[in-house]
Amino acid sequence: MDSLSYNTARRLRFAGLLTLVLVLVLDLFASHKPHFAEYGFTLDALPWFYPMLGFLSTVLLVVVAKSLGILLCRKDHYYASE
Repeated sequence: MDSLSYNTARRLRFAGLLTLVLVLVLDLFASHKPHFAEYGFTLDALPWFYPMLGFLSTVLLVVVAKSLGILLCRKDHYYASE
């Protein structure tokens, strides 16, 4: 990898992490109202609930996609004529 693409990747990683930290800090100052309090569910009023829910949902989607990729993959010689 040449230095230009390395620097670009490093800057993009830094910008992504900076955006993540900014969103998490701003989430601390947002007002959180429980939307499902009448059902006894008040976790959504906690700070960082929705960022953590989004992160865990993304991790779950990646795990399911990787598992499906392994489960549904074909052998290398599947389309080879015999």
